Amino acid sequence: YDAAMIEKWGGGIGFGLSKLRPKSDKISTTHGQACGPIAVMKLYSSIGATLTQGAFRLGAHMGQLRDSHPDVQEFIHCKDGDDALQNFNISLQITDDFMRAVLDDGEWQTRAVTDDRVMDTHKARDLMRLIAEGTHVCGDPGMQFDTTINDWHTCPNTDRIRASNPCSEYMFLDDSACNLSSLNLMKFLNDDEGSGFDSEAFAAGVRTMITAQEIMVDNASYPTEAIGRNSHAYRPLGLGYANLGALLMSRGIPYDSDEGRDWAGALTAIMTGEAYAQSARIARDHGGP
Repeated sequence: YDAAMIEKWGGGIGFGLSKLRPKSDKISTTHGQACGPIAVMKLYSSIGATLTQGAFRLGAHMGQLRDSHPDVQEFIHCKDGDDALQNFNISLQITDDFMRAVLDDGEWQTRAVTDDRVMDTHKARDLMRLIAEGTHVCGDPGMQFDTTINDWHTCPNTDRIRASNPCSEYMFLDDSACNLSSLNLMKFLNDDEGSGFDSEAFAAGVRTMITAQEIMVDNASYPTEAIGRNSHAYRPLGLGYANLGALLMSRGIPYDSDEGRDWAGALTAIMTGEAYAQSARIARDHGGP
């Protein structure tokens, strides 16, 4: 029901699947077998196919599985030519330990969900090659660097970050939501300046958007009670920029170049710094948790 309500009002959903038992795991209470995370994704994908997201598009989902889950190999391949999962993006939650095993050409062990016992042992580089091949074939799976994501958690004393939205730009607590917005970089071109880009106007635009998004938190409606509570308590805001490629092209700068990356880094630094500073000013002037 919660998933249907979220999609009805235009939201995408991230599913953290790592707590689900692997396929064919014994269920002692029923003498049966677990269906596994991929079967659960197919169920939600079929439901999503019958729902329109905000009356504009089919429901969007993100399925995520940790790198040590016993079904990791099947998960990597689950979208190879499978139309049943077209309403899902999928990503592996990758730890630093896994990446070190890849670098060192070491082994990687999958572990049981219920008691953490070792289930299978793989060559880490073999799994990495499967990930790369799957991404080459169909664009999935993606990789989410779980260790870094939680190291950078802005509210680390609450709970772990277990999932993201379908496009992975929003990562926060379970049962939370974020209104996302972006600034069009092409609107800040100014050929009268030496750089051709009005950084002061861009910074002012960031401040304006953060203020507007903060106002929206208390004036928006939310699809579930839990999401509403967390939105009011933590007030997550999401701001980005669009048309970086067009901006670089207008300046004659190759997209894949050190100069292009310098521009991206500088613009991101301005946006991030101004957004955090404006958020702090709002908290200072209006209070809140």
